[in-house]
Amino acid sequence: MGPGHKDGNAGDTALCGGVQPKILPHCKEYFDIQLLFASKYEELSGLDIAEVLRDYTNIYRNLDLNKSGDDGCKPSWSEFMEGFGRAQSRSQWTYDFYLRHNIIRSLQEKQYFGCFSYEYRSERRAVRLHFENLDNGKFGPLSYIRKEERMADLQRLFNDASQRHSQANKVIGETWLFHVEAYRRLFPQEYISTAKEVNAGIFDALALWGQFLDRYKQIRPDLMEKFIECVGRQTTLDGLKRCFPYCVFATEAPIEHFYKFYNLRGADTES
Repeated sequence: MGPGHKDGNAGDTALCGGVQPKILPHCKEYFDIQLLFASKYEELSGLDIAEVLRDYTNIYRNLDLNKSGDDGCKPSWSEFMEGFGRAQSRSQWTYDFYLRHNIIRSLQEKQYFGCFSYEYRSERRAVRLHFENLDNGKFGPLSYIRKEERMADLQRLFNDASQRHSQANKVIGETWLFHVEAYRRLFPQEYISTAKEVNAGIFDALALWGQFLDRYKQIRPDLMEKFIECVGRQTTLDGLKRCFPYCVFATEAPIEHFYKFYNLRGADTES
């Protein structure tokens, strides 16, 4: 949705932001480790591989599919699975399909404040934060030398949120990045202190799988090797789910703490 989107009915999600980014595609190894995980999950759970790929990997969400049934120009999930079942190399089929039909094309409509974007979730009156490395400089996006730039990103983001969604009363997030101090320091303590581990409903999310990627969206070989070794020796689903190096944390705090932290007056919010 564009920057002129107005609040809709409860449950609507509005994508909001600033400037158009340059978004890199994921590397092939990112899909390979998910296929490995899915194969083991299928073996241990007895679930159909299509269900496992959809609900327990980030693959489905990375494909620009006809998910609503009303866009005949896009392939369907069944088309992907038909080819997947016939493929000599499921790994190569998956990556080739991704490169032809990846969600990056749709993300061009999404707008960013530097490395951050947000959704407004009207049913919860909540601003949901997202982070992606869109900093093309020679320094890491979370490096100390880029800290002020990231703070400026968030200041602009919350200024926008206060104007577009004055009824918002909380900020929420889910990410493995709360293990990284350079990420935590960008937020008010009142938000950081609410971090709680999430154990369900996260296996299809970049918030979990993104920990395997570096800032160039290439695989982090140290984490990949440990993950592959761990997956290979598991005999239970509980053990398999614990193979991820970092868990995902959920956070939630009143939005006024963010207005204060980023030196914004903010909007009056309803109680």
